[in-house]
Amino acid sequence: MKSYAIIGGGFTGISVLAQLLDQPDSKHISITLFDTPEKLAVGTAFAEDVRTNLLNRPVNTMYFREQGDFGVWLEKTISSKPLALDAFIPRSHFGQFLCYQLRQCQQLAAQRGIRLRIVPQRVVDLLPQDQLFQIVTGEGGNGHYNRCFLCLGTTTCHDPYGLINQAGYYDTVWPVNRIEINNNESVAIIGSRLSAHDAAIALASRCRKIYFISRKGMLPRKVSGYQNIIPQVFTQMEIKRLSATYGKITIAQLFRLLRQEFAANNCSLSQFIQHSDPGITAMSILLALNNNISYAWRQLNEQQKQRFILRWQARWQQLRIPIASPNAQKVEELFACGQLEHLHGNIVIKPQAKGFKISIPGSVSVLVDKVINASGISSSPENYPLVHRLMQQGIAAAHPFGGLKICSDSLCLLNTEGIVVPGIKCIGQLTIGEYYAVGNIDVLHSQARLAVESRWHDTYSKMACVGE
Repeated sequence: MKSYAIIGGGFTGISVLAQLLDQPDSKHISITLFDTPEKLAVGTAFAEDVRTNLLNRPVNTMYFREQGDFGVWLEKTISSKPLALDAFIPRSHFGQFLCYQLRQCQQLAAQRGIRLRIVPQRVVDLLPQDQLFQIVTGEGGNGHYNRCFLCLGTTTCHDPYGLINQAGYYDTVWPVNRIEINNNESVAIIGSRLSAHDAAIALASRCRKIYFISRKGMLPRKVSGYQNIIPQVFTQMEIKRLSATYGKITIAQLFRLLRQEFAANNCSLSQFIQHSDPGITAMSILLALNNNISYAWRQLNEQQKQRFILRWQARWQQLRIPIASPNAQKVEELFACGQLEHLHGNIVIKPQAKGFKISIPGSVSVLVDKVINASGISSSPENYPLVHRLMQQGIAAAHPFGGLKICSDSLCLLNTEGIVVPGIKCIGQLTIGEYYAVGNIDVLHSQARLAVESRWHDTYSKMACVGE
């Protein structure tokens, strides 16, 4: 009997658990799921917090096992009246849905006689021992396992202005409801994208003044809904054809495919990039391409990837990660009444005897009482304590474009010598260097299936499947 450990119990970890239980030989395995009680099933993204934190995808585009399952559950469980499937609802509702899915997995395991344990502890170390892995939690050793899935979610543990440990500084925006602000205080939010908008909306009734602080000054697009789009041109088959024809894929070729995809849906890519209101069809095209974007990224060589990051990455993130239209309207109202301002440029933040001084060259400085870091998700693996330990041991190696080096065909971990590590697979943010677009449920769902169904490479070997 093989024993499996799933480290991290958010959307990704629960997806891996469900996929394991669906395997035909699942009766011959035991599974242990590790996560802290407050993160179990919901992770950071879907935990209970303020009600103003909305999903930026409507009900009919959110799912766990298959399209539509979230909407069906909502109508049976939450909604007392007919539910608008194109509505943007609080993120915590999806968290409740994931908790329900975890209970379903527990029931299924019990019916099949599968040993499923949930250990409400944080894993701090992973030690190879005689073709097994010993897992160590904050409370001590917790057994040996044949297989391990790293589903660690996301981290924001970076400090862009060196303010850590300063009084009045919050190193993450989550959960918003723990941030102590009173009506006479002002707050600066580092960042200007989705997390910053969520924080501004949640804090608006509790403080006097809010500032967005960013270097490039880009705000997220708003989205009012999505259509059901099936990719016609920007497909994995067409990308494979280009690779077979030309021997390599370039950014220029991918943008050409993207323009053709937009044209096939009666849209203009140029207008989408230039206009602040992109329209439902344009945003729907990008949503439909989530998995194909990840596939295309894996076909690029290092030079082409670097070119995209330097020229397009910031813009792409602004285009691709929208804000739900109800919250976009609230932010527009905060700007209009003067309660919210956006400061951008080469900003300097210095702690004062009380509060912080924010300076921009050529502009008047402002003083704020609190600073909140909402600058986004870190792609540095060192910011994950467990991953940092694996790197110290030589079991894991940093990918040049973020996260860890993995075999893209199986998600198996690679060590510092580029050798596959039997028994450890990575899903989610740790694969960002190899998969790029991992911040959405579509790619995470696909990765969970791939991680469970692909081979494990049970012997140490140099893998040709990895992007060099």
